[in-house]
Amino acid sequence: MKKRPDEIILLMLSGGLDSSYLLYKYLTETDKPIHVHHISHRCYIEPRWKQEDLATQRVVAYCRNIRNFDYSESRFDFPPFRIIGWDSDLQLLVAQKIGINLRAKKVRVAIGTEAGQIYRSEINRRIMPGGPKDILWTALCNTARGLNRKLINKISCPLLETGIDKSVILALCPEELIKMSWSCRTPDKKCGESCGHCHSCKDLRYASKRLKKMEIFTTEILCFECGRRLGVDYPGRKPDEIIRCPPCLIKFMNLQSPVLVEYIERLDKTMIKY
Repeated sequence: MKKRPDEIILLMLSGGLDSSYLLYKYLTETDKPIHVHHISHRCYIEPRWKQEDLATQRVVAYCRNIRNFDYSESRFDFPPFRIIGWDSDLQLLVAQKIGINLRAKKVRVAIGTEAGQIYRSEINRRIMPGGPKDILWTALCNTARGLNRKLINKISCPLLETGIDKSVILALCPEELIKMSWSCRTPDKKCGESCGHCHSCKDLRYASKRLKKMEIFTTEILCFECGRRLGVDYPGRKPDEIIRCPPCLIKFMNLQSPVLVEYIERLDKTMIKY
């Protein structure tokens, strides 16, 4: 009989760029067992589920070529109300139901939340310790105590915790995976293409413009830290500074290098938003 792992990552995959990159990040940078779950969110105010479901299928198929993981999906039909709230609230509710059934000693729930330009302050407020999302997840963990004690009472949001924003994701994520993902919340009902004006489309467009000015690019030099992946160069790197690959670079500076932060802040001030 297969031994139960000490900890499993339950990753909530929407099919969007952020959660797709987070799955790729876990698969390439860790050897942790992963269970991926997708919610087909049937909301008629934001009819995006067809594109998200298809994107999820493509992302799962692509990422299984890296290494294997378990996958499940569920469906939620939302009445045609005007206000639907935050998707992450539904994700946490479903994560509790899935998590208590996984064969592992501990289950850590991971959400691919990235602090976009538009809702940055609100997202940070909700995810911080003692914030609404933290309170909600604590309550859901407490209601599951009578069933088991698997769920780790802290949501894992690696992209927020390490300061990774969409422009960095675009720099580090494989191009084919970026093309597979779907981020638009209100696609055109006739042709199914991205609307270009929802907050997700605006965030992606801004990140693309920002990335072009950041000029982060891959070198032909192997990473000094791991020696396995090619290193990257970026504005502000000193000539005698060693080359690191994206995962090792993020781990080394936690994206808080004074040179890089100063460069990005200066870049934001010069750009015209949207």
